[in-house]
Amino acid sequence: MIKRPIHLSHDFLAEVLDDESIAVDATMGNGNDTAFLAGLAKKVYAFDVQEQALEKTRQRLSNLEIENAQLILDGHENLDRYVTEPIRAAIFNLGYLPSADKSVITKPHTTLEAIEKILDRLEVGGRLAIMIYYGHDGGDMEKDAVLEYVIGLDQRDFTAMLYQPVNQYPTIFGDVGEITMITDIKEKLADMQVKYIDNQSAEDTLKKVDNRKTAKIKKKLASLEVERCHKLLAKEDVTAIDKKIRKQKELFSNCCHKEG
Repeated sequence: MIKRPIHLSHDFLAEVLDDESIAVDATMGNGNDTAFLAGLAKKVYAFDVQEQALEKTRQRLSNLEIENAQLILDGHENLDRYVTEPIRAAIFNLGYLPSADKSVITKPHTTLEAIEKILDRLEVGGRLAIMIYYGHDGGDMEKDAVLEYVIGLDQRDFTAMLYQPVNQYPTIFGDVGEITMITDIKEKLADMQVKYIDNQSAEDTLKKVDNRKTAKIKKKLASLEVERCHKLLAKEDVTAIDKKIRKQKELFSNCCHKEG
């Protein structure tokens, strides 16, 4: 069975963590990543700007009897105010907290500032995992900004890789410096289902999303996204391909509306 992106990310970080290491959860959310890191590291610094995230994470850690995590109500771009030790591993889960206000999202400028500060403090052999969910307003902009930043990293200092399924609706798996950028397609489709198909059962929704027409559009989108990534890596202009991607997304949206 293929592992979900979050589990691949955890496996990637687990290889370098031990009871002497310092870890950072840059996007605390519901505390899943914080709990995972705390189970392997000496100490975890976890950041979030929402009190709800801290409350959920605090409860999760309490239930698991975990006491080696410092929960910080502040933006990850300010991590240098709290983390003074070298960092062995860190993780980002970009987007928004699913159970909270979806207008509160991670932003490109603060995300990049936080990434840069983590890389400045990353131990030799350390790893940073980044998962990017971009199915919301502003998500594409953040995805592009992170990709551009990562592609520009000096290869003498960092190993950067990009993982992307070729037969799925646009999903990014990446490993950058060693940094991993991962997007879960299931969340993307779930967001579309909520947005475009109202008052339908989950079973009916899945049947409609997976019909022949939408499957063809998803295949085309996947192909375009792969082509776009190659162009970015080659530092070529992506204006034309971005227009094609927007057109396919419009077709996908219209298709969902008609079927709903």
